[in-house]
Amino acid sequence: MIITDWEQAQLGSPALDHGEMLGELFAFHLFKRFDSGLWIAQGYMEGLGELGEEQKWRNALQIGVHLLAFGPIAGWVAEDEEGQKEKGRVVEIAKELIVNAWEQKTEWFKKGEGNMFAFLI
Repeated sequence: MIITDWEQAQLGSPALDHGEMLGELFAFHLFKRFDSGLWIAQGYMEGLGELGEEQKWRNALQIGVHLLAFGPIAGWVAEDEEGQKEKGRVVEIAKELIVNAWEQKTEWFKKGEGNMFAFLI
């Protein structure tokens, strides 16, 4: 299967396209607890083939930005108190992803919450 997302291809930034696609897949996992989101993201990354170091870190950054910018407003969870806690949890994960990708901290990606993103790096 080949998935082509042309939505923002005109911007010319592969990290933007890949980050948004992967960000949506991670959102399925984080908000809806669908393991299939991770499985598809892993397959997507395998399909990209070998990426350079800079591209890997840029993809990880864009995933964090996508989760931070769109996750809380995308209607993934209810607007009740429990939903707000869920949004807060995802915002915290997104923040950690952005900071650790920016600082290229490989060790974060190998443990704790960061482990779900390990295959990106």
